[in-house]
Amino acid sequence: MLDFQKIHARAAKRKGGEAVLAPLLGPAPDNKAVAKVPDDRILSTIAERIFAAGFVWRVIEQKWPGFEEAFLGFEPKRLLFQPDDFWHELASDSRIVRNPQKIRSVRDNAAFVDRVS
Repeated sequence: MLDFQKIHARAAKRKGGEAVLAPLLGPAPDNKAVAKVPDDRILSTIAERIFAAGFVWRVIEQKWPGFEEAFLGFEPKRLLFQPDDFWHELASDSRIVRNPQKIRSVRDNAAFVDRVS
């Protein structure tokens, strides 16, 4: 994985410099406030951003309650205990956008969130 400073430098170069990039990134998060956010909300936000990428955001927003149901409230530990069949069945679940790679990312990110919390 690339070091964040390298990613940041690449983004600044592509966007036209630090002065242009800074407003696009928005304010830096308050780490203490972020630490208080429950794991299920962190995973939900990660998943929402992934599913919205390359898709009409409005559709994702409208379907989001179905995502919450289908992905068991995005509780990492609960998701990690699901068998492979659960994940395969999501690929045909009409409550969500049925993209197998993005569905798999929820499983991978549940493991990541569980590991770092």
